[in-house]
Amino acid sequence: MGVNSGRRYLRNKDNLGAHLGHLALGAFAGKPDGRLPYLPRLIARRMKLLRQYGVMQDGQELAYALILGKQLAAQCDSAYNLAIYKSTSQRFVDVLPRFNIVGVNLEVELFATTAAAGDAVGFQKLMDQFGTAGLFRKSYAFGYALAAAAAGNHMKLVNLIADWVMYNYRTVPDDEYNLAIIDAIDASLAGGHSDVALLLLKVYHRFFPVLQHEDVYNRWLSMAVKLPDHRIVQTLTFTIRRFPDVLSRITPFEMACKRNDTSMVRMIVLSGIVDPNQGYYERQAGASLENALVTAVAAGKVGPVEELLLLGAHPDGLPNSKGRQRPLRRALVDNRLETFRLLLVWGADTQDIWPEWFDAGDKMDPRRRRFFDLLQSGVGDTFGYWNDLVRRGRGFVEERN
Repeated sequence: MGVNSGRRYLRNKDNLGAHLGHLALGAFAGKPDGRLPYLPRLIARRMKLLRQYGVMQDGQELAYALILGKQLAAQCDSAYNLAIYKSTSQRFVDVLPRFNIVGVNLEVELFATTAAAGDAVGFQKLMDQFGTAGLFRKSYAFGYALAAAAAGNHMKLVNLIADWVMYNYRTVPDDEYNLAIIDAIDASLAGGHSDVALLLLKVYHRFFPVLQHEDVYNRWLSMAVKLPDHRIVQTLTFTIRRFPDVLSRITPFEMACKRNDTSMVRMIVLSGIVDPNQGYYERQAGASLENALVTAVAAGKVGPVEELLLLGAHPDGLPNSKGRQRPLRRALVDNRLETFRLLLVWGADTQDIWPEWFDAGDKMDPRRRRFFDLLQSGVGDTFGYWNDLVRRGRGFVEERN
């Protein structure tokens, strides 16, 4: 095969992936590689790392080599150049340092490589060994671990990482989660992996703010319409909230809160018009992140706030909200004592409200005194509150010890 025809052959990513995988297997086995291109050696080195850390077992070498070659060819924009051009070329020299595995990058590369291989058991071993600090950092070769798993349609591994996000997103909010989920949805849609895409869209809708970028939404929609599974289009059209759309839905909700119309609030939430844990941005310039519970607290009526809590709203609002975008602090700032008490009963975190206690220096702001006294003395008869809910046909009976 001539040079030009060989390059045309390798421009097909499936062919390039198989080519890299077979060469990598030889390099891993210690065969003389001569002037072997860089990428097969890179895959071989990662295979040795996976063997060293107990991820890849005997007999799995060919499978790992082929799947890593395929994923690298598909996910890495520089894969073709590094497989074709000489090591002296400027293109090679420019991108090569980004593939290095040094120090803190080790766990990131191990996570991403194992995710690309689809090894859920090995991935769990790495989480147990390294923790999760590098779980949502991006590998240059394989991208985010979640996206690599989604691209390979490795549902068990996607579930493992998604479960970690859903369990930890409130305690360790991180903008990287958002980017990783978006990349993973891109990868699953591009690969036609409907079940993975649906799971990731569900996670995105539930745990992340309203989608700000119309180009991202349009990209997803353009890929989804090509798939035979119409659930993706339906999910994108009727579930994922976009910036212009969610504000039009918030307006009637806000009016219901101001009128203290709890029946309307309940109908709006149960019908899916507003999600009590979904974020959105205010209309004005420099807008802050809001959600339904903060909107209800700002409206000044206790009833809608209680209704949202009963319907599943988290008493602390969104995980990445700060300052006065937290419901408890908003209730304090707006001087809403009963709303403040209600949020405390539902377990709202009080650590974020300390800057509001003092007017100047160590002098207590007089408007805050009764809130401070409430915290010091306890929130009152919580047993009576919960059982009053039962008498109203809501909640459950709490038993005394």
